Amino acid sequence: MPAAAPGSSSEQNVEILRGTAAALLREMNAYWGIISAWLGLLCLQGVLARAAGAKRRSELKEQRTR
Repeated sequence: MPAAAPGSSSEQNVEILRGTAAALLREMNAYWGIISAWLGLLCLQGVLARAAGAKRRSELKEQRTR
């Protein structure tokens, strides 16, 4: 296949596709950033809830032993 001449429609199409791919990657990175932030918050919430539950169980156990 011969190389495209500078300024040809084939070269323009390649540039359009490169720009579109770059824009798509930026959008995907933004979405993955949001999703990973939400997952991080959910994990943090789980850790805090577990710690609060352990503290509460410890307090109840202490009350029963008095």
